[in-house]
Amino acid sequence: MKFLVISSNNIPLVSRDVMIEFNTDIHSLNNVNNRKLKLDNLLNEYKEIRSEEIGTYSFEKINSRVKPNSRPVITKSRANPFVCKDKVESELSKLEKDGAITLVDNNDWGIPMVSVLKNNGEIRICGDYKTTVNKYLEDVKHLLPRVEELFVVFQDRKTFSKIDFRNAHNQLLLDEETRRLLNWSTQKGWK
Repeated sequence: MKFLVISSNNIPLVSRDVMIEFNTDIHSLNNVNNRKLKLDNLLNEYKEIRSEEIGTYSFEKINSRVKPNSRPVITKSRANPFVCKDKVESELSKLEKDGAITLVDNNDWGIPMVSVLKNNGEIRICGDYKTTVNKYLEDVKHLLPRVEELFVVFQDRKTFSKIDFRNAHNQLLLDEETRRLLNWSTQKGWK
């Protein structure tokens, strides 16, 4: 049993004698403050991870190659619902301002841009790569562990964390050739 001792004007529920009799841990307010200070230091040390800005994975650039003798495919931009038009243009401008996308004057490949309305009313901008470039890409094989192997690895774990990267797909740097393959066709040009 643990009791937390805090400064307050409330009447104590249990006396020190009872706590000692039950051989309980007594944590002082200083101990609580030390934990909060440690947490604040950790949050400050890793504040860039908690930032609302789009991050950048800069350790290596993504490299996608098309199969030999592939012919580029250009598709027109898809019409967005009129209700979403302003939100789509706003999101495109925001992504461009954040450096996640750039306007391109001319390109051989043009992927239709797809806008998806999220539950919170915001717009997610995606590309429909399935209809264009995916079938022309060279296959890259990455061996992933089977789910049974993961269960064995995590069977004794007690604490888990979920990290949700904001716009994770926009955090990857693309090499020049890959950038030319993955351009979205939008109402405002190629991005």
